[in-house]
Parts: sequence; C-alpha cells; structure tokens
Amino acid sequence: MPQPRLPYFDYVLAELEKQNPVIEKSFGQHAHWGYWDEPESARCDDDDYALAAENLALRLCAMAGIAEGERVLDVGCGFGGTAATLTERFAALRITGLNIDGRQLARARNIARPARDNSITWCQADACSLPFAAGSFDRLLAVECIFHFSSRAAFFAEAHRVLAPGGTLTISDFIPAPVILPLNRVTASAWFDRHNVFGHCSADYTIARYRRLAARTGFRIGAARNVTRHVQPTYSYLLRQLAGAPLAGYPRRLTLAVRPLIGLLRLTGRLRLFNYYFLSFTRAGTGDG
Repeated sequence: MPQPRLPYFDYVLAELEKQNPVIEKSFGQHAHWGYWDEPESARCDDDDYALAAENLALRLCAMAGIAEGERVLDVGCGFGGTAATLTERFAALRITGLNIDGRQLARARNIARPARDNSITWCQADACSLPFAAGSFDRLLAVECIFHFSSRAAFFAEAHRVLAPGGTLTISDFIPAPVILPLNRVTASAWFDRHNVFGHCSADYTIARYRRLAARTGFRIGAARNVTRHVQPTYSYLLRQLAGAPLAGYPRRLTLAVRPLIGLLRLTGRLRLFNYYFLSFTRAGTGDG
C-alpha cells in the first residue's frame, strides 16, 4: 500500500516521541481544527485549543446522529481522538478506526480504549478501497481528512457500498467559493504537492459539486453547515505557535512554508472565500447497494 507524503504528521509524531508538552496537549489526541461556540471569546492558548478540538469532534458526531448500539466507521481516524470521544459518551458501539498511515494507528491504539461495552477495531487501509463487506456500518465519519484522499468520488462510492440503507456519511471539509476555484490549478499541481507541508490536498469541491456527487453515488445531502466563523480562532492559535515560543525547536523550513499558508487561510476564511463546512449525507435505497 503506497504511503502518502505527510510532512506535517512527520513533525507532530516526532514531537510526540520527544514528549513535547505543547504538541501533546494540542494535537496528541485530535489532529484537526478547533470549534468554538463563541469564537470572539477564544483564548487561543493550549488548553483552550484542546477543548475546541474536542468540541469539533462532538459537533460532528452530533450531526451524524450516532446512537448507542450502532456500527461506526471513522475513516482517516488520526490518533483516535474521535473514537475516544465516542467510547466515552456512548455505549455498545462497534467502532472501527481506519487510516492509511500505520504510525497514526499505533498511537490511536493507546489513545482510544473501549469502555461502556463498546468495541474498537483498527484497520490500515485506503479510504478509497475499503476492506469491508456491503452494509457493514450504520454511520461513517471522515473528520477533516477527505481532501487528502485520491478521489472523493471513489470514496463516496465506497461509503455507499459499506453503509447500510439509511446510514449516514458525515464529513468536515474546506469548501472554496466558486470565485477562487481557478486557484486550484496551483494547489493541484505536482509542484505544490511536493512543497505543501500538509501533503497532498485537494480543495476543489464546492457545495454544488458535492450535491452532484451525492446524487450520482446514491446519497441525499441532509445538512450543509458553514462553521467557518467557529473555527477561525484555529488560525490565530497556529500562528501564535509558529511565531516561536513555546515551540522553540520548530523546523525553520516548516515554519517558513506554513506561516504564509495559515495566514492566507485565515484571511480567505474571514472573507468567506474558503470556508469550513460540516456535511452530512444519507444513503438512499432499501437494497444491499
């Protein structure tokens, strides 16, 4: 299985190995953006960010409509933060965490431990080629990872196959306004892929394009919530860390590459040109797909 190029995770994993307390608190469990109910009140310190990252997982799980006793697949499960959130708050769930990166799964096994009659299984595989039988799950989550996949269309087809009829696919993704779509010629280039510290990222799906994909693959779009305002403090937090202390050892190459990108994301978010969405889709049909 070809492994993706993930310089950002290379750095985070190396710092976790060194027991860096800042990285441990902010990204040691949830490797995604934060969500603030009242973003104007965000403190943007390490404790505040850790709570906001947990809050984002909670909000997305609530949109998914997860209920006790269900079968849940967390695709792109990272360090197991969402699985840990689920097993702490629900009972009798059968949770599967899937990731293409075995290093992330190794940490997830230690972060998320089953409780309350839940079970957790870990699987290393490609999200666009899921190794599960048709109808294996009731809920499928993809928290802030779908832009790394080789094909959203292939992933949606696989999600439809492995979900039971009436099951839901719930994701978070960065959604561009149509006016900035031409910029994707740059972000989709091989040059950008080689130099992007976040690895391969594809951000060319508008809400309209997601609606067309859903219809083509047998899903109904249930909810599309623009939460850009609620995640905006993430950028302030990241820029503060990249400015120096307390991450005195942050690699200069990474810092120089990341800071302008984070600043651009913050600006385009404020202008509502590049938005952060929660999206939920329901698998249509009564057959086995």
